[in-house]
Amino acid sequence: MKGWSVRACSTARSVEHRLFYVPGIFTPADEVIARAAVAGEMGGMHVSHMRNEASGVLDSVRETIAVGEQRRMPTQVTHHKIIGRPTGAAARTR
Repeated sequence: MKGWSVRACSTARSVEHRLFYVPGIFTPADEVIARAAVAGEMGGMHVSHMRNEASGVLDSVRETIAVGEQRRMPTQVTHHKIIGRPTGAAARTR
């Protein structure tokens, strides 16, 4: 996947991870970071459709932020929302 990212970033300056969908949901965090590193080295940014928008939404936000912080690059969360009444209540208390 890292090789694909190098080819893609030669023309585009960002890498998007669609972690909410198959097969992205199964991508380990270290692979996400490695792919983001390629874009970061080329002056690009990391764009993420987070893994979880329900009970694990806070962990998903943390993971997305961690990628940007570890690679010291701009990061954007797309399609950010919170699904479910219990999840919304939990988000307001944090």
